[in-house]
Amino acid sequence: STTDRSLVIENIAFEADGISGDANIFVPGGGQRYTYNVTVRNCSFTDSGATTQDIPAIKQSTGGCKNWEIIGCTVDNTMHSLLQVHNVDNVVIDGCTVESKNGINLANSANAEVKNSTVDVSGYAIRIGDGSNPSISPKVTITNNNLKTSSTAAEDAAIVIRKGASMATVNIEENNIVGEYSIANDPDKAVTDFSALSFTILQNATNIAVASSFCPFSEFK
Repeated sequence: STTDRSLVIENIAFEADGISGDANIFVPGGGQRYTYNVTVRNCSFTDSGATTQDIPAIKQSTGGCKNWEIIGCTVDNTMHSLLQVHNVDNVVIDGCTVESKNGINLANSANAEVKNSTVDVSGYAIRIGDGSNPSISPKVTITNNNLKTSSTAAEDAAIVIRKGASMATVNIEENNIVGEYSIANDPDKAVTDFSALSFTILQNATNIAVASSFCPFSEFK
């Protein structure tokens, strides 16, 4: 069956010179073209000819994909982000070093885990949810990472929550988080109903500073 197949991209240095495509690794969607069991391991990404930080390293454009792993990859500050995905069921980012404009955009992906990684960016480090009404209840675990943003804007906090994550379960544990805001509700695509949003911040997640717009966590202001 299609779920038994796999794709491994490993030990490749992607060195673009002014790339004009969608991403270094781009997985288009549409029809029944879904990808399963994708692993990108020990790859590096740079764009020496970039005039703006517009191109992500890895991008998947629609939903329906399953079982993605991004392991031990490095992205420098010529890139837009490490990962842009939508509605991937079971995605793991492990042991990556990210120094691009933004970090990791999980959108409405279910069962996502970011662990053992360093994300040092000028925009958002991790973003959960999109601007649409929620249709799933994603579980996101963020463990043992160094997350840092130099931005002072709430929409570019270390961890940004958007409207599509209104029914998410988010667990944050063993992270060092640095930024004007550690956690923020994106003001342009905000969560307004917090009744189904579960957020757990364990005490050993350090340097927590939550934007005042993130209503359930006003005690962390």
